[in-house]
Amino acid sequence: MEHEIPDIVIGRLPVYLRELDRMEREPGKFTTSSHELAERLGISSAQIRKDLSHFGEFGKQGTGYHIHYLIDRLTEILRLTHEWPVALIGAGFLGHALASYRGFQRRGFVITCLFDNDPAKVGETVGELTVRDMSELETGLRAEGIRIAILAVPADAAQATADRLVAAGVRAILSYAPASLTVPPGVHVSYSDPVVQLQQMTYYLLPGGDIGWRDDRRWQGASQGPGKRRSSWNRALNRALLASPAGAKVGRRQGAVVARTAGPAAGVVRGLSRAVCRRRGAVLRPGRGGAAGPRLPLRRQRGAH
Repeated sequence: MEHEIPDIVIGRLPVYLRELDRMEREPGKFTTSSHELAERLGISSAQIRKDLSHFGEFGKQGTGYHIHYLIDRLTEILRLTHEWPVALIGAGFLGHALASYRGFQRRGFVITCLFDNDPAKVGETVGELTVRDMSELETGLRAEGIRIAILAVPADAAQATADRLVAAGVRAILSYAPASLTVPPGVHVSYSDPVVQLQQMTYYLLPGGDIGWRDDRRWQGASQGPGKRRSSWNRALNRALLASPAGAKVGRRQGAVVARTAGPAAGVVRGLSRAVCRRRGAVLRPGRGGAAGPRLPLRRQRGAH
């Protein structure tokens, strides 16, 4: 059954667990619902229920989820009922930061060994660890039964180091190296590349420091029908309005996309709305609580900027 569950679903479970941990620390809070989780995480409640349904039934209609019970179940599903020893490869600036980070142990992971191939760093103390020589890698990992490793080495050394990790019994690698790794079946690799993540975000930024969304020329394609065009408008408007501290809701009213917000973010969204409207030729409509939201035509007008 586990192998049939999509990776993207598994990837959301730790996010749910993190938010549930926060909820449990709130005084007097014992239950939650998929709708409350959805509001906190920006994920649809239907998606949350579908994700959890892969692993059984956790809540009851009308009463929601018992927070502590759901935490226990997700902890079991993610195999976090015990601490996992982790090897850290690379004692550079990033390696120093990772070795000193206390958040790992609070969530079930303990960095137990640190390796580097620089003779000047071998023997150095980083936090509670002593940097060991890479010549001891295989022996050390096998002796400690380590199956998880963090890779913080340069790109040109990443593949060779990953090969050695796999040969020593490592089956899960978190790589900070800016390079794609080739590993055999049964070995899972996750990547964390801040540059790639920043490049993804710049796609959505408008020139000149204005808030809004990218003018995606694909919206003008003849192959896109009205439904796809409407979906693009909703996604784009959501991205723009999520810049508001309180967020905003998007819906359709009489053939137009309407965004509304209320509360302390109203002024922010009103300013944002005016900028959006100037670009799209839209008209501001009053929203709930006196806040204004933009009313945008579903179809992008030719020549609009």
